[in-house]
Amino acid sequence: MSPVEWRTLAHSVNRNLASMARAAKTSDEVRKAQKQRAPKASEEPSIVEVSLLSQSNQPSVFTVGAVELKVWKTHRAGLSSSDIKGTDLYYEIFDKKFNLVQYKAPNSRGRVSLDANQLDELQDACPVQCPPTHRYSCGS
Repeated sequence: MSPVEWRTLAHSVNRNLASMARAAKTSDEVRKAQKQRAPKASEEPSIVEVSLLSQSNQPSVFTVGAVELKVWKTHRAGLSSSDIKGTDLYYEIFDKKFNLVQYKAPNSRGRVSLDANQLDELQDACPVQCPPTHRYSCGS
């Protein structure tokens, strides 16, 4: 092997090693970020997990006993990408009952931030107007 060929080969090997080191660093950074975010996950995985079995704009259908339960993802639905009625999921037993669900992920202090507009929209969608003193025992 000539000195020129040797230098070319050594230069090529060094470039490959540098690329491998950059790839390892990137991989480590991604894994570290995933590990840090895992305990601080947003509400998105919970919403997707429940609605995952359905196609876009179609409900997931579950049978519980003899009752058919349909679940629609209403989180950021449609062209405007906003929640429908302030909710993330809409559960329905056709012509009998429905439930609107809003997921909230806590911040780093374990607290959930108030989104007053979203809460107002969600409460306005409720068919029963409960006095504030009964809001936690309301059956609707």
